Amino acid sequence: MNFTWIPNAITLARIFSAIPLAWLLMTGAVWPALILFLFAGLSDALDGWLARRFHWQSQLGGYLDPIADKALMLAAYVPLAIQQWLPLWLAALIVLRDLLIVAGAFAWHFLRGPLQAEPLLQGRINTVLQILLVLLVLLDQTGSLQLPPVLLRSGIVLVALSTLVSGTCYVIRWSGKHPEQEPLP
Repeated sequence: MNFTWIPNAITLARIFSAIPLAWLLMTGAVWPALILFLFAGLSDALDGWLARRFHWQSQLGGYLDPIADKALMLAAYVPLAIQQWLPLWLAALIVLRDLLIVAGAFAWHFLRGPLQAEPLLQGRINTVLQILLVLLVLLDQTGSLQLPPVLLRSGIVLVALSTLVSGTCYVIRWSGKHPEQEPLP
């Protein structure tokens, strides 16, 4: 029996969770948003683990996974900034980085040919840090856990730095200067 569809189904569920997540955050339903985001964040690890462990990787999954990550982060960071639970500049930085990556992927596809969607380590670290920060903010907003402000500020700084670093790494990779890539004609 072929189970290669399972990671993609999990990824699609993560994509479809973005709209309810944004709605929950905008309406201030913190506990349901926290639970939904926690499951969505765990699904990110699960689909990748299943794909690697059982060799269920697919080209579709290579495209869907980063789309799911970006949809989930957009659905979390923009409402959190609107609610003033995170700085607006951080949400803008994350959105701009993701737009840059998507634009770079399209440029690569049209200038160089088909893109092998392989995330960089810096991008994976950035995604993990972004997920952890959202979880910390939501835990803080539930009121059941009083987090020290320095922890949240540190998380904001780490996410901002990792967003800048990973965005820069993608630009370098797609500009043709990466040592594993041939330069653009």
